[in-house]
Amino acid sequence: MAVKRLGELEDKIERGELVEVPKGSVVLTPEERKQAVKEFAERVKMAFYYEFDELIPSIMADKIDELVKEICGDD
Repeated sequence: MAVKRLGELEDKIERGELVEVPKGSVVLTPEERKQAVKEFAERVKMAFYYEFDELIPSIMADKIDELVKEICGDD
């Protein structure tokens, strides 16, 4: 049984499903990661609106929304 479990763990490591997390690192759940990406995207869009006239921020907002959809896979 122990050999089988070690084999399963080895397979997870090879697939990148089991990795060593350095001490002090913050590990987010998939939902927390999605929320963090969305919040970051909104902050970037607002920065464009503050720095540039209307056309550039509108174009960039669309591009940023596409990236968020690609990364998060929803909404």
